[in-house]
Amino acid sequence: MLAVTFSAAAADSTFTDANWISMNPSIPGASGGIDAVVADSVGNLYIGGDFSVVGDVIAHGIAKWDGSSWSALGSGTDGEYPYVNTLAVSGSDLFMGGGFSVVGVKL
Repeated sequence: MLAVTFSAAAADSTFTDANWISMNPSIPGASGGIDAVVADSVGNLYIGGDFSVVGDVIAHGIAKWDGSSWSALGSGTDGEYPYVNTLAVSGSDLFMGGGFSVVGVKL
């Protein structure tokens, strides 16, 4: 279980959606929704969702950003309507949950 504490008093009242900028406009985003994000202790960022491509990489539902490029994690997820909606890191292990029947098969 993850808990997040948020204090409205500490929030920046000038922040709006208009303040978002692309990390790198030459790298396209995901082809579908992103439902979960988690970072590991060395700075890798993992995303999960219902996408099949992120950047220019085929990545079915799960992908990793290492600070400069996207990579697939194995062959991703598979099923009738596969998606990843939960990610967690414990030590060097990455855990994921969602609606999929198979993980790590060649799609």
